[in-house]
Amino acid sequence: MKTRLRKIGSISLIALVVLIGTHKLIIASQIRSLFQRQGLDNIELYVDTVGPSRSVFRDIVFGDSQPLEIAEARFEYDFWNLFSHHINTIVIKNMTVEANMANGNLALHGLDGLIKDFIPQNSDALLPDYLFSPASYFFDNLTIENSKIHYKDKGIEITIPFTLKINDAGKNGINFDTNGISGTLFGYSFTSEKSHTSFKIDDKNQWSGPWNLNLLSKNDNEKIVLKVSAKGNVAFSSSKLNGTFVIDSTPEMVKMNAELLIQPQKSYISLRNILLPFAEGTVGLRNMVIPFDIKNTINFSLDCTHIANQQILGLLFDSDKVTADGYSSGNLPMALTRSGTLILYPGSLNADEGGHFSIPPNLIPATNKDITLLRKAVTQFEYDRLAIEVQSAEGSNIAFNLIATGSSPDANKGRPFPLNIELKYNVLKLIDKLSNNFIFPKK
Repeated sequence: MKTRLRKIGSISLIALVVLIGTHKLIIASQIRSLFQRQGLDNIELYVDTVGPSRSVFRDIVFGDSQPLEIAEARFEYDFWNLFSHHINTIVIKNMTVEANMANGNLALHGLDGLIKDFIPQNSDALLPDYLFSPASYFFDNLTIENSKIHYKDKGIEITIPFTLKINDAGKNGINFDTNGISGTLFGYSFTSEKSHTSFKIDDKNQWSGPWNLNLLSKNDNEKIVLKVSAKGNVAFSSSKLNGTFVIDSTPEMVKMNAELLIQPQKSYISLRNILLPFAEGTVGLRNMVIPFDIKNTINFSLDCTHIANQQILGLLFDSDKVTADGYSSGNLPMALTRSGTLILYPGSLNADEGGHFSIPPNLIPATNKDITLLRKAVTQFEYDRLAIEVQSAEGSNIAFNLIATGSSPDANKGRPFPLNIELKYNVLKLIDKLSNNFIFPKK
């Protein structure tokens, strides 16, 4: 009798071991299937612990040549709900997402299948409808912590450490925190302060909420030399993304107020107001709408206010030996064509009042008329009117005309006379000079 009981006990123990082993295999298989249903294939993972209501997996890898790596993922669930592909809580730790541009599109390594599911079959949709229906989520709570997105491509490298929390299947919102973005942009390094963004589904069935970001640029001694503050609101649904943003900086370098709209049939950015400090004054751009698909010429203008004549003439003649007093203001109308060509229509900067300038005579191009008189006059010229006229010229050139009325003791016997100096600049060369001297000065 005892022998029989021992046999029954042994059989029961073996059955229990088999049942537990099968139980673990079933759970692991269901969770692996859950990943695959989200488009995450080619999975490699290490099973740490598997239980009837909680499992932990480590060293998870999705994808082949450029995989997505996750150090740890914890799943909490009701056993029977696993078979209907539903999880109560998912906690992902130390995930690294590598990103770059591939064939004109953003590539998130290891997430190709997941991204494909985000592309709606309906051409009138921007995002799939299920994102805005919490009842269709396969989880109740999702936390991704101590993770980062790393983007690197053609002069740009950005690392975004983040924590993402979605509670109650999104009914209580999405919270996204960054613990200091860092990177380089075409040779310029930057970091950011911590930021928090929270989105909730509003009465229009769209995710919406405020956002903010403070970018910092430091010198070699870790002293902050530039702080750019950006904030705004964003709302996105299955059919469109709409956002507003305001950008400011310390020291004052840029002020911007803009709106962004992205939707399948019509996307644009509306620049309501941009104000840039330039040559002791400001350059402003207002109410410019730029569609993503440019089919027609876009007309706009730059409002220039209180621009220092000393700096603008020094730029035009490419010399720090030019001297001038006073300030100029004016309007420069422009256009951007469908092919991306920038056209400058006739515009001008006009001196706010009379003044004086001095230009080394050898800087006056010999192609100008009355070159001998001009070179004598510019050494010291007192003007009662000064204007700089600007417009596009042949090829990729910009034509400048320095027009002044006044007198010089070294020309025309000191009697007043009109002065007209013609200059031409290649567009790319001018942009490079503006960048080096005013936009990103090298100190």
